[in-house]
Amino acid sequence: MPAQPTHGVRKLRSRWTWIAAGVAALLVVVLAVVLVVRSRDQAEQRDLAAQWRSDVTAWSGDVVTSLPDPAVRLAPLATGAANETADQVAALRAECDRAATTASDVAALAGPPAPPADLRESTPGYDELAAEVASDAAALTTYQGAVADAAAAQATWCAGYPDLAQVTLDQQAGLATYQALLGACSVADTGCLPADTAQWAAVADAIGPAYAEPARSRATLYGSVCPVPTLADVCALLAQQSTELGDLYDAYAQALRGGMPADVDAARSAIQAARTAQDAALGEALTTAVPGATGAPTAVLAAAVAQAAIDADLARAQAEDPLLVAIG
Repeated sequence: MPAQPTHGVRKLRSRWTWIAAGVAALLVVVLAVVLVVRSRDQAEQRDLAAQWRSDVTAWSGDVVTSLPDPAVRLAPLATGAANETADQVAALRAECDRAATTASDVAALAGPPAPPADLRESTPGYDELAAEVASDAAALTTYQGAVADAAAAQATWCAGYPDLAQVTLDQQAGLATYQALLGACSVADTGCLPADTAQWAAVADAIGPAYAEPARSRATLYGSVCPVPTLADVCALLAQQSTELGDLYDAYAQALRGGMPADVDAARSAIQAARTAQDAALGEALTTAVPGATGAPTAVLAAAVAQAAIDADLARAQAEDPLLVAIG
């Protein structure tokens, strides 16, 4: 029969049994701790992902509320002929200012928030939200670029058109004074000039505010900025023509001060001839600049200027659609 374990052996086996049991118990505790830590870590990751989602949602809302409301619209305020009333000019300038301010606001919009620093890419839902954020960022960049382009067109238009309208508006007082001086006149004898040549000096003084000064103002404006870049050649021509008219009206005023009817008639004939030639030249220039357009040159020009405002307004409004779809 086999030999029975000695007391020492039995004691050693008992000790190992206890050690094994202790190790097993420790492993259970460690495993439990690991599971708890892992559970807490996963919960923290879910919370971080949820926070990121919340931040992105809040950002989207901020972007939407920052969009101009109502949309910037210059076209409804302008005729294109630069003949607006004082209230209309004021409203147009205010909208031009709003176009510039809102464009700056759009350019300053920050992109979507980055993920929290401790959020791991392996967290469930990370890839989907990261792709969404990338898409939102790209849509915002595209929107900002489109608005910048449209706002640049609006800024150019605003740099020229309201001032042209103001020139026409300011001219009205000069024309009223000039026409009042022609009220008592003999059309048959002197073509609406007063029969008394002593009164011609007053008429000469009125020609400046009524015609010469507005012409020179238009020459300066058309020569410095064209409201519609595609009409640059037309604007250059108008600057040249306005300068010519200013000089011709100065010559007419000088003839009136001289009191010689023949000189006055010659000066007026020169103005009429210049206007006829200028209309023809303007029509030819517009035929090149605005293919297919028909009608009087001034009407074609007004329609082209008005259309430029419409196009810029539309481009800016349409830029919002892809952004809203992306972040909606």
